[in-house]
Amino acid sequence: MQEINLTDANPCVLEFFYTILLPSNRLNIQSLILNDIETFEKILSFRSESIIQLFPHLKHFEIVKRFDIDRLFICSIQSFRFLFSLKLEIANLKSDEIFKAILFCDQSMITILNIKCKEPIPQVQNQPYNLSLTLRKLTVTLGNYDDFLHLLNHMPVIEYVDATVDKIDDKEDLDISNKFHYLTEFYFILGRKTMNYNRINSLLSLFRKLERLSVNMTCSDCQQFIDGYYLTRKSIE
Repeated sequence: MQEINLTDANPCVLEFFYTILLPSNRLNIQSLILNDIETFEKILSFRSESIIQLFPHLKHFEIVKRFDIDRLFICSIQSFRFLFSLKLEIANLKSDEIFKAILFCDQSMITILNIKCKEPIPQVQNQPYNLSLTLRKLTVTLGNYDDFLHLLNHMPVIEYVDATVDKIDDKEDLDISNKFHYLTEFYFILGRKTMNYNRINSLLSLFRKLERLSVNMTCSDCQQFIDGYYLTRKSIE
């Protein structure tokens, strides 16, 4: 397996990587980590419309720095679905298209996803999705708890979740149909203080196979002392 990490590459030699090294080794590269979207655009400008066309055996792809999702053509976004592992931090979402294109489609092969999107995801709670039947490990940062629930509800084979959410709104819970038969590890961090711990409680009650559980949040007006024993008990009741 050949791994290429260009995050610390000297700018003076990057042109050599773009034009010579990467194209000449393209059939051997299985992991590619880039520092920013500009590097990605330069690599594609020489050879191809998508990362999978250029590196057909690529399994893991990552862009370290946050970038505007509008800078990616739809064909580039759709090509991510053929990866085994993907890590991105995206901004300026105008729709939920990236999630439908890479996860909730019949062709998706993504098993490990690490994605940060701190702003609300437009339309995500109003759309019917196909189930993601390959995703096993999710690491996610989102602005809104309901966006998180909606995505999670369409991941029936998920085994590991590490979620950081900014806020929980005071509203009715979504109707969760996912039975979480395979979920064994759940880690959750809430950014803002909340009075709506009951919404987390409702989600935990669905997890019957948990082996590891961590919840980090600050609650107000909560009359129940919440510790690890309480969380574990609620998850198996």
